[in-house]
Amino acid sequence: MQERLKAWGRTLRTAFIVVCLSALVVGAALTTLSGVAIVNSTGAFTALSDSALSSGCVGTVSGTFSNSNCLSQVNLSFLTQNLASNVSVSSDTATLIDSHTFSALPAACGTNGCRLRIRYGYYMSGGVVGFCYANDGTANFAMSSSGSVNDNFSTCFGAALSVAQFSAGASPTIQIYTVNYGSATVCTTTGGSSPCNTPEGSWPVVNSGMQVEVVPSN
Repeated sequence: MQERLKAWGRTLRTAFIVVCLSALVVGAALTTLSGVAIVNSTGAFTALSDSALSSGCVGTVSGTFSNSNCLSQVNLSFLTQNLASNVSVSSDTATLIDSHTFSALPAACGTNGCRLRIRYGYYMSGGVVGFCYANDGTANFAMSSSGSVNDNFSTCFGAALSVAQFSAGASPTIQIYTVNYGSATVCTTTGGSSPCNTPEGSWPVVNSGMQVEVVPSN
């Protein structure tokens, strides 16, 4: 009887150790594979493929992929566009600074499944005070103040998601405008030629421009 009890004890200890180690492994996998793996109903891990990640979709608990589960952090397309040339701005007149048209949004956008995430920053000479804003073809958004003019220079910068949602194959145009209460020049860099020359010779040269991402969005 004592031998049987000892054997049962050894079996229980072994089972306990196995359970604890399994829990540690599962916990570590959930931590290190967050966003790139899923656990199905049987507890088995299913890694997301590169194609699934590039399509912007996460797996469901059954191990399938669906656009309804797209990650808003996924970047389907990205561009950086520096301002090509200085832009003259007349007083009290909405003036187009820059624009970009996408040739065709990726298939992962599905039907009205994507928005444009815009970030912009522009260096300005002259003017009084005003603001900048973006337009996605349906609405104005991402308004930002150009601030007060300091030593004849100011900046405007903003970031936001587009109001409109776009489908796969669409060719949306994003535009950046500015309005100022005085005449101004939007400069390509902080160190361009007059009137955009930097007032302080020690200032770093930074390009004006915009960045646009295509991201899945409900």
